[in-house]
Amino acid sequence: MKLAKLSALVIGVFACLAIGGVANAAPAELPPGHLTFLGGGWTQPLVRVQMDIPFQNPHSCATTDGYIVDSTLPALQLLTSILLTAYASHQQVRLVVDGCVLGRPNVIGAYLVS
Repeated sequence: MKLAKLSALVIGVFACLAIGGVANAAPAELPPGHLTFLGGGWTQPLVRVQMDIPFQNPHSCATTDGYIVDSTLPALQLLTSILLTAYASHQQVRLVVDGCVLGRPNVIGAYLVS
């Protein structure tokens, strides 16, 4: 009986992992570019950016006027610092996006490019 319960639990865990993997697309690294817009949210502590490269929308988000750093992302302050540095110093930045937030590509990573 214990073996049957353990087997069912293991199968359930693997099923959840498999379903979760199908539902979420892989993160996408965008080509480097310069930020042309950096703005903050009105009612949420989020950041929206636009770049000088053609808009990349690997997850087919509904709105195509920029990329969002979600206010619930644990690295919000770090990413905001990187983006602010890139904008102020006119350095190229490479964004990593995963899924959509508020209908726009969700930024989960940013790298300064020299």
